[in-house]
Amino acid sequence: MQPKSLLSLLVLAVTTVMSSALLGSDWSVLVGRIGEDVKNQIKEARPDLNAIDIVGEDDMLTMDFREDRVRVFVDEDNKCVRTPTVG
Repeated sequence: MQPKSLLSLLVLAVTTVMSSALLGSDWSVLVGRIGEDVKNQIKEARPDLNAIDIVGEDDMLTMDFREDRVRVFVDEDNKCVRTPTVG
């Protein structure tokens, strides 16, 4: 197999895995990415959500559970540090 073909196959495989993860609620692949990019990808995958909030990893937050909200926890470099989850 040619190196170029192998690279194309690898890119396709990674894209497929990431797309599958984003269509569900397994967003662990988003950890380490920029917070605003994470928010946009979640919004694209789940347009039914009313709130996708970017918050600091040490911010004080309410403890209420909302099925229409996802919080994206970021560090001082604005990189996602936890897997976003609904709640």
